[in-house]
Amino acid sequence: IQPEARAALAAASSRIEHVPHVPHDELAAQLAWADVLLLPTIQDGFAQVLAEGLAAGVPFVTTPHSGGPDLLALDARYGWLVPIRS
Repeated sequence: IQPEARAALAAASSRIEHVPHVPHDELAAQLAWADVLLLPTIQDGFAQVLAEGLAAGVPFVTTPHSGGPDLLALDARYGWLVPIRS
């Protein structure tokens, strides 16, 4: 977690659970309980985790720097884009 994001995460800790990196074979179990996948990336190319989340039926919130625009071009109901650093 970037230092500038720690305060925001702490303030929302009753509503948001930060899940650090998990091995790929545990990802499906993590996504099974999720309501939404948040990937606030500044630069990530095509973030495969977004497609994996969609395969599990979990919509996403991400930035335009993630591959999210490509997935939303298929169907805008998959998630939401937010500007970086917003």
